[in-house]
Formats: sequence, structure tokens, C-alpha cells
Amino acid sequence: MGEPVITCEHVTYGYTGEPVVQDVTFTLGKGEFLAVVGPNGGGKSTLLKLALGLLQPQLGRVQRALEWKAMGYVPQRAAAFDVQFPGTVGEIVSQGLYRGPSVSSFFQPWNTPPVREALETVGMWPYRHRRIGALSGGQQQRVLIARALVRHPQLLVLDEPTEGVDPALQEGFYALLRRLNRDQGITIFLVTHDVGVILKEATRVACVNQRLVFHGPPSDLSDVHLSQLYGVPIGLVEHYHH
Repeated sequence: MGEPVITCEHVTYGYTGEPVVQDVTFTLGKGEFLAVVGPNGGGKSTLLKLALGLLQPQLGRVQRALEWKAMGYVPQRAAAFDVQFPGTVGEIVSQGLYRGPSVSSFFQPWNTPPVREALETVGMWPYRHRRIGALSGGQQQRVLIARALVRHPQLLVLDEPTEGVDPALQEGFYALLRRLNRDQGITIFLVTHDVGVILKEATRVACVNQRLVFHGPPSDLSDVHLSQLYGVPIGLVEHYHH
């Protein structure tokens, strides 16, 4: 494991007095691809927000080695753009360069080298003039990744990014994350419900259902851990590709 990027120590957080995350301890190392998996309502997204500093733990502590500007955040598909949304792809990605209110910020052109580089990385440069609301769900998510990448983050955080995305497009989406992690060295913190993804793509896995059930490499994840996580018997099946 690389040097710590985020460390959670005995973190607890709850809403209306009920803990959603309880006594969770784990470390995300530099260069890792961490996948956080668990049932709906099990605390995955809350843990992500705690790790980012969007929520403060009620017990325990979170240490971050990176400043906010070194992190890129891709929200859930619930933030999808309506077909009537007027912004173009280029304009949406340029928002990632926003550094606070100023007169000049309202007149900066979006067609800049950082925007082009980010869009080319995710294969969306040809769509730069298109309205984002006219794109498919998978294309919109690529644009949101480009917006997160435009400032060259060291850490990319994604909250169930393929929710509502056509399964046929998901393989290409995860191939993009694989390239960002392995070729560009970007640390990835991914919240997902897709167990297949964690076995194929992630370098480390955190299984969370209020408490941390498992944290380690995918090769050490067993059907016993998954059965504890979901509360029902689950068997892992390996698929070999020739």
C-alpha cells in the first residue's frame, strides 16, 4: 500500500440518533483503486462523504493528506442533467476550473487546453459543443469525470457512477477508470453495488453494512464475507477468460 491518502479511525456517524456508519477504521493508500460495496442504506455514501470532509464524524476522526483542490468528485446518477438543461459539454467541464467568485471568472472561455485534455481523456472531445442534456447517461457520466479531471486531481471519488447507466456501456466506463488508475496513477475511491467490478477492477475492497465487514485485496474476499455483508448466503463464482 502507498502512503496514506485518507485514514478513517473508529468513525461513527448517524442521522436522528441512529448510526449509519459505526466504528469504521480503514486507510486508502496512494495509487490504490478502492471499491466500497454494501447493501442499500448500509452507509456507503455516508462513508464517502465522511472521507471527503462533506460530513464530520460524530465519533472518531478522519485524516486527509490531500487538499480539496487535489480531489475530484463524481456524484451519483441522481444528478443527471435534464434534456432541457442548456449547458454544453465544454461549459460543464470548465466548471471544474472554477476557483471562487471573481469578475474574470464569468468571462473565461471554456475552450482551453485543460478542458480539451480532460475531454480527450474520457473520449468526449467530439461532443464538446453538444448540450449535455441531449447525451446518454453513460456519456453524461464521462463528462462529469472530465469535469473532475480538469484540475488534474490526485484522488478521484465516485459515488455509484453507473447507477441508471445501460449495462452495455458499463464495461467501457470501468475500462476508463482502470486506465486512469493504472496508467495515470490516480487514486480511486469508488462506491458501488456491483460485486463483479470489485473482483475485476479494484486493488482493495471495503465491505460496509454500518460496520466494516471486510477490508483488503479482492483475492481475500470470500463468500463468507459477502454473506455477512448482505445477511443471506452468497457464493462467489470465478469466470475464466481464454
